[in-house]
This record gives sequence, C-alpha cells and structure tokens, in this order.
Amino acid sequence: RALRMLGGKNATLGKRYNLTGADAFSANGYVDTFAAVVGVTPNKVHVPAALMDDLYAGRASLARGQANAKVDIRSATQTSQLINQRFQLTMLVQRIAPHIHHWNRNIVFGIDRLREDVGWRPELTFPSAVEHTYAWFRQQGLHETLKFDWGWEDQLLELARARA
Repeated sequence: RALRMLGGKNATLGKRYNLTGADAFSANGYVDTFAAVVGVTPNKVHVPAALMDDLYAGRASLARGQANAKVDIRSATQTSQLINQRFQLTMLVQRIAPHIHHWNRNIVFGIDRLREDVGWRPELTFPSAVEHTYAWFRQQGLHETLKFDWGWEDQLLELARARA
C-alpha cells in the first residue's frame, strides 16, 4: 500500500524511505517482545563486548551453524568466512548490514519522511506484528516441522562463559 502511495508524487522523487514500524526497541526489548508473544521467560546471557569485538573482527571464530535464511551476504572486500560469521552475529543482535555497520552501532530507522510525504502510517505495532507472525508460524505447523541447529549458539555460550 505504501508503494502505491509513492508513485507519481513529486515529493517522493529521488528519495529513499524506510518501511518499518513506528516503535523503537532496544536489543533487550526485542528479546522481551518475542518472549512475551511466545509465552516464555528468556534466559538472557550477555556476551562480553571484547568477545563480540573478536568475533566481528575475525580474531575468534565459531563453526558455522545451519541458517535457514535465504539472504545474499557476500561482499567483494571481505572473506566469506568473516561475512558468514557476521551474518550469524546479526541473528544474535539483530543488526542490519553487518558488512557496513559494527555490531554495537545503534541503527535507528524512522518513518517520519514517509509519513510527511505521503501520509503513510504502519498498520501494526512491532508486538502485534510478532503476534501475527507467530500465529501464522503455528498455523502452518512450522513449530513442529522446522528443525533448528543451535550448535553455533552453544559454541558462543561456551566462549562467553569462558571469558566471563
């Protein structure tokens, strides 16, 4: 719907827009939102910043886990092993564009310009979008048929405990 609103409006020519929600969440808030929707109490383990720096820079590494994501994360300027590791880290800290932004850089996307130029507002809040997605996930039976490889996360926990 937002894309239809952009077409043919002089105010939108040559501009980029973020199609995100109006909410803002910290990393802990992100985890808390998913935990509340799923109905669990999260066991949060904070990975030491020095370990994250080492993982991000490639000074420490973990065996690659199996990701079910269909995302092209290649970069011509970095080795694929480092890019793959950074991609795995984004699954952990939910950062966009790991080949551009450092793991601890806060990135905030806003909808202000889109709202001002065409009047678009998101229909869902972040928590309601998570609720809708989780309901769909369960309706499709994916909670019973998908298999997850937690080996990468287990390795990370071992490293984090060893460095704590």
